[in-house]
Amino acid sequence: MDNSKPKRTKPYKCNELFDEIIKRIELPGYIDYALSSGYEASPEIRNYGFDLFTITKYGGSEGVYTDVYIKGYIVDNETIDNINIGTIKTLDEGPKAIKEMYSLAADIYLAGTDFINKNLDDFTWIGYKVTITPGDSFSYEYGSEESMIHGLEKLQNRGIDLSNAEIMDLSTRKSVDPKKYISKDEDIDI
Repeated sequence: MDNSKPKRTKPYKCNELFDEIIKRIELPGYIDYALSSGYEASPEIRNYGFDLFTITKYGGSEGVYTDVYIKGYIVDNETIDNINIGTIKTLDEGPKAIKEMYSLAADIYLAGTDFINKNLDDFTWIGYKVTITPGDSFSYEYGSEESMIHGLEKLQNRGIDLSNAEIMDLSTRKSVDPKKYISKDEDIDI
C-alpha cells in the first residue's frame, strides 16, 4: 500500500464505493442490472472502520437479487447499520440462479475488500496522520487532535526525533505546521 498521500480530494460516497467495486469484477451475461443505491444524499465514508457484506435472495416478483451493504463506522465513531450501497439482479430463477448469484456475491466481497484495503488512505477523513520521516511509508494515525498531541508526547518521551515530522489534517488533506504540536524542549524526562 502506498501510504504517501491520499489520491482523493473528497470522501467516497456509499454509491461511489459500489460503482468502484463493480468496475473490478466481470459481470456475467445472466445479470440484468447492477445499480448503485443512487441516494441523492448518499452518506460520505469518512472512516474505514466498516464491513462490506452481501445478501442474496429471491425477488418479490421475479429473479434473484444480491444486495451489497456496509455496516460499521463510516462517520466519526457513530455505528451505521446496513446501508445498501447497490443491487445486482438476474431474471433467472431457481437453485442454479441462487448458486450463481452467491458466487458473484463472493466476487463482490473479495473485490470490494481488496479495493478498500489497498486504498485505506482514501477512506480515512478523520483525525491526523503523522509521518516521522518525510517520504517514509510508515505513519501514525490519530483520531483526534487530543490523541495526536498525546501520541506525539509519547514518541518524544521515547526519544524519537520529530524535527522532520509531517502532520496532515485528514479532514482537509492539508499539512499542519508541526511546530504547533512538537515540543523543542530537549530536556524531556524519559
